[in-house]
Amino acid sequence: MRKKLTIFVCFIMTICLGLALSACSSSQKKTDYGTLTVENVINLEVGESATLVPTFSISDKAEEITYTFDGEDISIENGVVTALVGNKSVTVTAKTAHHETTFTVSTLDYGLLTVENVIDLEIGKSAIINPTFSFPEKAEEITYIFDGEDISIEDGVVTALVGNKSVTVTAKTAHHETTFTVSTLDYGTLKVENVIDLEIGKSARLNAIFSILDKAEEITYIFDGEDISIEDGVVTALVGNKSVIVTAKTAHHETTFTVTTLDYGTLKVEDVLDLEIGKSITLVPTFSISDKAEEITYTFDGEDISIEDGVVTALVGNKSVTVTAKTTHHETTFIVTTLDYGTLTVENVIDLEIGKSATLNAIFSISDKAEEITYTFDGEDISIEDGEVTALVGNKSVTVTAKTAHHETTFTVSTLDYGTLKVDNVLDLEVGKSAIINPTFSFPEKAEEITYTFDGEDISIENGVVTALVGNKSVTVTAKTAHHETTFIVSTLDYGTLKVDDVLDLEVGKSAIINPTFSISDKAEEITYTFDGEDISIEDGVVTALVGNKSVTVTAKTAHHETTFTVVTVENRGELIVENTTAWVGYPAIDVYPKFTNSNYAEPVVYSCAQSGIEINGNLISVAQEGNYTVSAKTTYHSTTFTVSAKTVDTTHEWYVNNDRFNYKADTRLKKWQSEGIDNSTTIYIGDSFFDYSECWPDFETTHYVGKDAMCIGISGSKTYHWETWANGWLSKTAPKNVVMHIGTNNVSAGDTAENTFDSLKRMFTIMRARLPQTTFYWFSITRHDSTDAGVIAKNNVRDRVNEMMEKWCSERDYMVYVHTVDSIDGSMLRDGVHPKVEYYKIFVDAVAEAGIEINDLPENRKGIEVINQGYDYISYNATTKTVTGGIEYVAPYRAAGFVRKDGVFYKGNFSVSGTATIRQSTAEHLATANYWIGLFVSNNYHDTWYSKSKALPLGVMVFKGGVSQIRGYYADNNLTAGSLGAVVNNTFTYKIISYNGTIVLGINDTYKSFVDETSFKDTYFGINGENCTFELTMDFVTDADAIKKDLDDTLKLARPVIGAGSLEDITFAKTEEIGKTGKAFVSYGGKQLTDNYIISGKLDIYDSDMSKPNNQCPHIHIGFGTSTADRILLYDRSLSGNYELGLPYTYSTDGTDSFVKEQGKTLTIEWMVVKVNGNAFFYLDGELRAVYTGMSKTNGLLVGSEWNDSKFYDMKALSLELDSTLYQTEIAKYSSVISQYQNQTTNNKIRV
Repeated sequence: MRKKLTIFVCFIMTICLGLALSACSSSQKKTDYGTLTVENVINLEVGESATLVPTFSISDKAEEITYTFDGEDISIENGVVTALVGNKSVTVTAKTAHHETTFTVSTLDYGLLTVENVIDLEIGKSAIINPTFSFPEKAEEITYIFDGEDISIEDGVVTALVGNKSVTVTAKTAHHETTFTVSTLDYGTLKVENVIDLEIGKSARLNAIFSILDKAEEITYIFDGEDISIEDGVVTALVGNKSVIVTAKTAHHETTFTVTTLDYGTLKVEDVLDLEIGKSITLVPTFSISDKAEEITYTFDGEDISIEDGVVTALVGNKSVTVTAKTTHHETTFIVTTLDYGTLTVENVIDLEIGKSATLNAIFSISDKAEEITYTFDGEDISIEDGEVTALVGNKSVTVTAKTAHHETTFTVSTLDYGTLKVDNVLDLEVGKSAIINPTFSFPEKAEEITYTFDGEDISIENGVVTALVGNKSVTVTAKTAHHETTFIVSTLDYGTLKVDDVLDLEVGKSAIINPTFSISDKAEEITYTFDGEDISIEDGVVTALVGNKSVTVTAKTAHHETTFTVVTVENRGELIVENTTAWVGYPAIDVYPKFTNSNYAEPVVYSCAQSGIEINGNLISVAQEGNYTVSAKTTYHSTTFTVSAKTVDTTHEWYVNNDRFNYKADTRLKKWQSEGIDNSTTIYIGDSFFDYSECWPDFETTHYVGKDAMCIGISGSKTYHWETWANGWLSKTAPKNVVMHIGTNNVSAGDTAENTFDSLKRMFTIMRARLPQTTFYWFSITRHDSTDAGVIAKNNVRDRVNEMMEKWCSERDYMVYVHTVDSIDGSMLRDGVHPKVEYYKIFVDAVAEAGIEINDLPENRKGIEVINQGYDYISYNATTKTVTGGIEYVAPYRAAGFVRKDGVFYKGNFSVSGTATIRQSTAEHLATANYWIGLFVSNNYHDTWYSKSKALPLGVMVFKGGVSQIRGYYADNNLTAGSLGAVVNNTFTYKIISYNGTIVLGINDTYKSFVDETSFKDTYFGINGENCTFELTMDFVTDADAIKKDLDDTLKLARPVIGAGSLEDITFAKTEEIGKTGKAFVSYGGKQLTDNYIISGKLDIYDSDMSKPNNQCPHIHIGFGTSTADRILLYDRSLSGNYELGLPYTYSTDGTDSFVKEQGKTLTIEWMVVKVNGNAFFYLDGELRAVYTGMSKTNGLLVGSEWNDSKFYDMKALSLELDSTLYQTEIAKYSSVISQYQNQTTNNKIRV
């Protein structure tokens, strides 16, 4: 069914009248109606209504709106929308004659809440309240409200406190409300309280009391007459001012009580009709029983009237106001209606020209209150007759008063007089010249835009400026505005033009005759030449060059002519200089760069040499043998010679030798490039330890180049000589977009001179340029060391000299960029006097960015999951096969390490990763007998870090040589070795690692252990480590939260708890374990630690103990909260006799009542239970309450432990308020008496019971 609703906007008629009048004067203008918007109505509950809020962008274009929609889920009437069906979204179209829009109404239905009555609940007993939501998915937390203290309700359990009561309880949520009844029972004597001063028509529940509650019986009430009625224990007054004796009788009880009634009569107030605005009248109230008269309070909605001291005043007209008159015992309503004649407005009449008329526009705000109008004003500047005004005198403003019998207002009439226009003649205007036209308005304030018209094309006029186009003419011009018109004369003259030829290539000291030409020869006149500066001189028509290589603009001017011409001078073209240079036998060609002393005459240079043993190709020069070569350099205007010194480099010097460490690191850098580098896209940072990611710059990718195609692969300890060899070796197998280097400091530290270091740098970059011709190179100035030692200071001076030479050398080459950072780094920024602290690497990043480097974003094909090498040797990832390969065959402690990265950022958060792993023993001779392993770790960083006390993580599983698996890690102050996940055969195994919201599951070959620690296990990374081997893993890495949670739930069913678990499986301890280390376990239920509001029970077996007092400790059992020793109970065998005494923190039983004796050779079994409610804990041993701890933390988990005992916690069952609300409430009610005994104790106390 489709519904339609029409809304009438109260001011439509006024707007339409305004539009009609406007149309009369601007019928040619296109109307803009603007737009209509209606605000969406969100979450309107069934049965509730809301007023729609339409908005017209042009308010005076508001029109009647029609609302249409499909279905019957809502209704709209008079601009009010009502929700009929819940949980719907309805699209409504709002449409007028010129507008249309849509908006949305969404409805909500929270359903009903019902609660079963609780009948005949005996005093002191409790029952679980049974609420039912008609829409279970809309279930919400319930608050129970009731009067009195006959019952109590806590945590969904009702308890009877007083017998023979029927209590109406309101159950209320954020969106539901219902009532139910709780009735209680008790027998004994019966007493009914008197009911005093019960007003007519009102009721009161009789208060019957039995002294013996369990003897209560049905009561019959007997009385004479009909002054009252009693039904269902409720008395109602029927006649006022009476006293009735009532007999209350049961099968076994009888008593009497009195009911007295009262009658205050009624109150009436006469209506007040047609009260005009601003007028007042005294109200007339009447009490039916005069001696019951009381003070009256008047209330009403809005501000249309006011009532004060019994007098009502009309504030807004044409209103009907309902007023409530109320006393302590009376209440009535009456009506006040008001009258309003509205207002009169007359629109101003603006700029009415002399002699013209306009119809006055008078508007009554209440049209049916219109009356005859009289207009009055001072003077004779206008006249008004029959509602029409005429301007008699111009430029006046007249105030007019419009008056009727009940209205009065004023408006303004302004008149206009535009005066006259005059324009001065323009005489003898030369051709090509212009003059500003000079118009004059007799009334300057009436000036208007002028249009100039004339015949022919002898002149032009634009923007009030006249230009002569043809000479010797007289043109009549008409000047016209909207209200003026006149004519004026323009006469023209023509002297012709002057042209002077340019003077080009005039050498310094030479002269030339200037050649002027007049287009009208008989108009020739004497010429004056002017120019700026002293580069030339002109005298008697002759120009002379004084300064070379100048271009001078000269102005030639007569009395009636003016033009410009150019004089260009030429000077000495300067010299060509090519500095002597060095080339190296067997190295790639060096490049030479010429300098011109006069850069204006720089030209391509041709190089040649008559000697053999040298080869020249453009500006590239290579040598085949030692010696000095004289090379000629020539251009069109220049020639010079320079010397190339050819040298042989001793590459057998120890500084060129790469040891095993350098070779190994170089191999890992190439493998990292091959795994992650992209030709002509990736930027590489190389050089010495400054840019060695594994030793000095760990946050290169995660802080400075997130999502960028860049890698940091420097080699600690390297010199320029190493990079000369690597440039010909592994580096030549790369193709980076940019190379960024910090190199040279180790040369100087080893004693190299500035000149030798400079030569090696040049050789190094010469090789790199030859091998990587598309690459741009950025070289950072060598950083000074921080020391007051004279030797170090001397070497810093060497470093500064190298920087000076390199800055000049780099500036001559377009492929080299010198980056000056040496003066930006002081000693406080160095962690060891040499290397920057990590936080100051931003200096290098910012400096190279300011130097103009462009570093690409990581390309799309590198987005998604990757494994990035963060250790030594190599790790690579094939995204197609989801396979990780890697390894390390250098002597430990160097480790392979890779971490998962997603979309260019190291992945941090929840994950599930699984696959198959294979370890391959190294074939390297030096590792033939070495232990080897790989580790799969959950970590809190993305570096190659080993677990230690200073770190909260990593935690993971390691598989060693021989197939031994171990869980290793350090967290929660615990150096964890949590045992094995079984043996691995043939170095191949399946694995699964899950990290999810504080739970970690480690698994090998379908054997799992789980760990729970919400503090330690958050923001986790996944890493793969290894030593002394190579390995290959398939890797399915999942980041979808739902998939991870399902995988976790499925896997927890198989996992053995180590610290917490998803189920309450047995927890076993060996007598070699200590509570301070591995002899403890946090107990979890449903995947979460038990922290508060739970019940857990189980059994404890102690099989055997170590009586030798290791670490001076006796065997003991621990049950407590968190790791604090102050929040636990102990079972402590301090006598080393098998007598386990109950100990509160550092106190023990002395009377034997809280002791548990283990007989030699037998198992001691103890049944235990912990009830924890709102921070209070109750410890039960063998069915008896032994201790109560109050004011405990509500967030510390339940921790069980054992030291120097072979023991087991087993048969454990738990209920929690969070996971088992109904069952928990039922069970917890059994302990209500002991819980209530301590419920008000919020301070921390340890109480032995």
